[in-house]
Amino acid sequence: MPRLLIATLLWSLPFSLIPRFLLGVDADVLAVTRLGLGALALTLLAGGRVSRPKTVWLLVGAIQFGVCYGAYLRAYQFLPGHAIALLTTTTPIWILILNGQRKLWRGRSLLAVLLSVMGAIFLASSAINPDPNWWRGAFWTQLANLAFAFGQLRWRAKGGGEQSLGTHAWMLFAGALVLLPLAAADFPGGLDQISFEATGVLLYLGIGATGLGFYLWNEGARQVSVARLAVMNNL
Repeated sequence: MPRLLIATLLWSLPFSLIPRFLLGVDADVLAVTRLGLGALALTLLAGGRVSRPKTVWLLVGAIQFGVCYGAYLRAYQFLPGHAIALLTTTTPIWILILNGQRKLWRGRSLLAVLLSVMGAIFLASSAINPDPNWWRGAFWTQLANLAFAFGQLRWRAKGGGEQSLGTHAWMLFAGALVLLPLAAADFPGGLDQISFEATGVLLYLGIGATGLGFYLWNEGARQVSVARLAVMNNL
């Protein structure tokens, strides 16, 4: 649980930082930069001992980090940060669907998830956006939610071990590779417009929110029940 809480704190700022400092940056360039910085940070934390993981973890990283970030950052083109925060509240439902355990669809587990979703929607209800393109932002956000739910459940079931830091570095790298062809046309010019302040924000997002945040979250996911993990996604 402590790891999930720390990751939650690391993730509490991007919803406001991205629209304020990085909204003009191409979504794919921003995603690849964040994932690359995160992979580098975890490699350094692992002391450079990063042996290649099983292929399955590269695929998981491509989905949980590449697809998730690519879709999530695209949503900012259509919705403000608070609306995106609102739409991420459905992640617990995706976790229940992907987990496939029928017992989670009844009793206290289901009640906890539903209360979590309804509570988050109630708290962020002012974020409803009347813009006619809101559905595009909603689509990208839900795709990001689905990819993120898949990755954390997969790691919870099969991940861990002494090489978890290095494995996550590779997973972030795989996610960056997925988006690199889309970002290539805008590199390096896509980062030219970033101000000095925005550079600090980008370093925080890449090293803190992306590198440490995803690692701590996936590791924390292994230590709690699926129902509690689902609810923690809305904390």
